[in-house]
Amino acid sequence: MDGETAWKIGLVEELSPPDKIFEGVESLLLRIRKNFPSSIRETKKLMAACLKDPNLLSVPDKALPLMDSAKMEDFKKTTQAFLEKRDKN
Repeated sequence: MDGETAWKIGLVEELSPPDKIFEGVESLLLRIRKNFPSSIRETKKLMAACLKDPNLLSVPDKALPLMDSAKMEDFKKTTQAFLEKRDKN
């Protein structure tokens, strides 16, 4: 499948010309790095679970991993920053 088709059906968020691909990757990495480490860690766990079981059939409650994240102090700080329309730092 080519990039244009993947974008049209929602598999990718944006397209970059080949000569700008590293700029796009750098931009995405900078956005990810603005998150708290615990949030990144929990997201990676969820992504790994999705790779093993795309339908999450082995997870009894699909919201459970998200609920665990919501208990973390990082989540509370990020939520408060969002509500106040400011950067989390």
